[in-house]
Amino acid sequence: MRNDRPARVFSAPILLGFACLLAGAVPSDKSGAAAGSSSVTPDTASRGIRIDHTCVSFSAIPEKAIPAAASLRVLMRHASVGDGINWGLDTVAGKRTNQPIGRAFASGKYNRSKWVLENRGNPGWRAKVDDLVKQTASRTNEFDVFMMKFCYIDALGKNQPDWEYYRTAMEKLEADYPKKKLVWWTIPLTRDGQPGTDAFNAQVRSYCTAKGKIVFDIADIECYDTKGVRLSNSAGNEVISSEYTREIHAGHLNPEGRVRVAAALWHLMVRIAVTGAPSK
Repeated sequence: MRNDRPARVFSAPILLGFACLLAGAVPSDKSGAAAGSSSVTPDTASRGIRIDHTCVSFSAIPEKAIPAAASLRVLMRHASVGDGINWGLDTVAGKRTNQPIGRAFASGKYNRSKWVLENRGNPGWRAKVDDLVKQTASRTNEFDVFMMKFCYIDALGKNQPDWEYYRTAMEKLEADYPKKKLVWWTIPLTRDGQPGTDAFNAQVRSYCTAKGKIVFDIADIECYDTKGVRLSNSAGNEVISSEYTREIHAGHLNPEGRVRVAAALWHLMVRIAVTGAPSK
């Protein structure tokens, strides 16, 4: 496994979190350049939102922004990896204090009761896109933010979801529901790395950066270890750190990985809230 160090490596997680919240940062590329601004300026908002490995510190989340983020009505459709993320959100909400990792979180501070994560299973990548379209149309009055994630099994080997199908569906949703927030996601990783995953994720990153979209880069969050080192296999494909999963050919998150992604989701909702919450 090859370790690609970014131009600047911040060993402390809190510094990575502040990088996400500093004004004037630019979206990162695969080399690990500066990433993820949380500036609240109109210019930043117009360039979209990118949540990546620099956005995993709870200490960097402004206290005053938490209630606004918690008030957002969020729908996320997912499969088994999403169940782990749901577990992580419950943990930081103070609902799993019997777990060692949960004892650091006070009950009620990170209240995600309005964030609904639903397991819709693994019907295939196309059906997942169609499901998001259906859910957004039928439940548009129930939620402010809509999103779904593909699973690592949707891009094993050289296989990958059809980019044009996904892009067209997301663009149409944004056009049809301009008062709602649609979040684009990269595909989560495995420990051994998948070329199809990297190919699709590169398209998501490039397009969303150019078009000013809201993107949750779970792959970037997973492929950086806690020291800020980017991990890849011998072919250069991104891999999830062993700190966040016990699996090799899969990518289900362990407790540490679940809380890491939960922290990034809180950064995402804070960014959405402070740059202009959707109209209800």
